[in-house]
Amino acid sequence: MNLINELFTLPHIIMRTPLFHLLVLIAVTSCLKAHAQLGYDPPLTDQFGRPITATKYNIVDGTPFLADRWINGKAVADNGKVYADLKLKYNTYDGVLSFIYLNTDEPLKFEEPIKSFTLFTSPQMVFVNGYPKIDRQTINSYYQLLSDGKTQLLKSYFKNIKENRNYSLAKTDGIYSAGILYYAYKGGKMIHLKNNKETLLNLMSDKSAQINGYLAKNDLDLKSDDDLKKLFDYYNTL
Repeated sequence: MNLINELFTLPHIIMRTPLFHLLVLIAVTSCLKAHAQLGYDPPLTDQFGRPITATKYNIVDGTPFLADRWINGKAVADNGKVYADLKLKYNTYDGVLSFIYLNTDEPLKFEEPIKSFTLFTSPQMVFVNGYPKIDRQTINSYYQLLSDGKTQLLKSYFKNIKENRNYSLAKTDGIYSAGILYYAYKGGKMIHLKNNKETLLNLMSDKSAQINGYLAKNDLDLKSDDDLKKLFDYYNTL
């Protein structure tokens, strides 16, 4: 029988004494210290204070967010309601958008589905969802809208947890690893893009002559978001 159980088997009179309360406090403190020394960590919680489901990783370094700071912005709900004057954080690991009004606020989730949100960076970043499922993305996944029009250029940000085993401590740790994917939304379909001339010419084959001429006249870096946007913006004028 451990110390705490022994204490609670003492006569009722003794249990009411200040000494008894002191002994219980010492016993509980000792148990907590022993628990910590065995390598058990307290339950992890997310930005909303909810317990995080246990994984094989003891510690995950880095940040799951697109930016690990609150950014001024606005959000638009599915019903058209606009939420302005917010500070936003977008979790690219689990796809959750959170907000606060003041830096002293606790992070909050939107109670209704959010169709789009804008980060007031320079330049602004607009994110939208509602597209057909493709690859790891669902209809609820957000994409940065780089070029709008009959053919949209979309950029998906995501993070995985990369294993980082610590053999000296016999623990498996992790680190957030960032990645991006590009898509075109054309004719009601999502198309996975590679940032090369062949893929883009195939996508824009209905205007191949004009696109080839535009590429010949303009020295575009198709790995650059700005130049890729220029190409799509031009294509959407044809």
